[in-house]
Amino acid sequence: MQSFPSSQMPRVLRWRWIVAIALVSALPFLFVRIPPLVDVPGHIGRYAVELAPPASPLLRYFTFRWVVAPNLAADLLVVPLAPLMGLVPAVWLLCAAVPVVITGGVLALVRQRNANGASALPWALLFVYNLWFLYGFLNFFLVAAVALWALVAWSALETRPRLRAVLFIFLTPAMVVGHAVAAALMAAWITGVAIVTHCEGRRPWRSVLPLWPLAAGLVPLAFAPRAGGSTRWDFLDKLDAIATALQDQSQLLDIGTVGAALLVFLTGRFWGARLRAGNRALVLGTLLLFFAAPSILSGATRIDGRLVPFVPLLALGLQDWRSVTPTRRRWVSILGWTLLVLRFSVTTVSFADYAREYHRELAALEHVRPGSRVLNLSLMPCKGDRWRRGRTEHLANLATLFRQAWVNAHWTNGAVHLLQVRYRPRGYWQDPSQMVTVPPCVDPAIPFEARSRHGIAETLPRLPLDQVDYLWLIDVPLPPGPRDPRLVPVWQSNDSALYAIHHIKAT
Repeated sequence: MQSFPSSQMPRVLRWRWIVAIALVSALPFLFVRIPPLVDVPGHIGRYAVELAPPASPLLRYFTFRWVVAPNLAADLLVVPLAPLMGLVPAVWLLCAAVPVVITGGVLALVRQRNANGASALPWALLFVYNLWFLYGFLNFFLVAAVALWALVAWSALETRPRLRAVLFIFLTPAMVVGHAVAAALMAAWITGVAIVTHCEGRRPWRSVLPLWPLAAGLVPLAFAPRAGGSTRWDFLDKLDAIATALQDQSQLLDIGTVGAALLVFLTGRFWGARLRAGNRALVLGTLLLFFAAPSILSGATRIDGRLVPFVPLLALGLQDWRSVTPTRRRWVSILGWTLLVLRFSVTTVSFADYAREYHRELAALEHVRPGSRVLNLSLMPCKGDRWRRGRTEHLANLATLFRQAWVNAHWTNGAVHLLQVRYRPRGYWQDPSQMVTVPPCVDPAIPFEARSRHGIAETLPRLPLDQVDYLWLIDVPLPPGPRDPRLVPVWQSNDSALYAIHHIKAT
């Protein structure tokens, strides 16, 4: 670690600037009411069931059973927050807190471990708004944000081992309950630093023995429900996760940014910039965890991908550029801050665009009776079909909050989600039954039941329309041809439409 008088600390790493930059990182959220993160509307729907009073019509369709599952960060936090400010503002606050806490954590870590060598710092901050955060993996990123500060605290409390032990005995199991993979990330970081300290021989055994409080994280795992769903490790998925780490609005800008950041790191190394031993251990530990983690774990997807952003966050932030010439350092920093402002502006504008799109789509709910059953079909992008995502795959779950409605788009993995669906029309009662895709993505040679991608034309005849009250199509137009007489249009906007179901009585 480095220690500097405040007068010698680089301006961007002084505490008032750390606080200011961290707060500014939440700017895109000021333009939205519902965070435009793919999975977040689905989370809001689940929280609505979690918080539903005993007389709620939602309990006819869903149940929510509390167990010690390793994926409960936001599920727990909305319990005290929602009564104070409402459920949607509570979720907004949690989502907006992620970039604030991650940005502040990265800056605090750089201040602690690389204060005068962080010329590539703005290149690191490019990865705060990454594909996996924009997917809405809220529990993971909430706990991973805390993990950065936990790493800072671990090193800061090196001279106070008893206080550190007490803190981490309670913090580690809490983080495991919040999200086990993010807690494992923290454990990998702290262990890596301890091993380097041990190998350097400063205090051989005393540097490793203090790790024992991290074992407290095993306690909640002993009470976790039995894992279900598939687990898969896929190297090609890992390569795709790296290439799409910043996927957002522009393929050229996003892939170009990843390439430019990698070039900065490699060029810096060629010029003499280095990761010192402890910092190198943090980066290598993250890389090892990324390569070891499966792509799918107990049915939860993209486990390894969400680790990707922390590699450049640490590698670029902690790379020591002091041995590089001042001119080169200055230009690397200027170009980094310029690109960061550009990408941040694009993200902010896109959030405002998504807010308008969400508002337009959610107008359909004004025509839905409270307590109804809403069957939803939403467009799932085909890989390579379009770079910018509509982020509406789970938007229909907001009907559960705003209309106390049953929707077929909720997750029901018992190992990580506590919501269970009671009302189950055959084949269309849980995620991803709401997903349909464009015809070029469908392989008609594979039987319908054996594939995950389906088109609207082949899906319509299979829908259990007699068991629902509405069909809500989001960004999915009906195919040409005769319309099912049970579909009564009540609302339409562009390619989205809401149909009331006319139940024809048998005679």
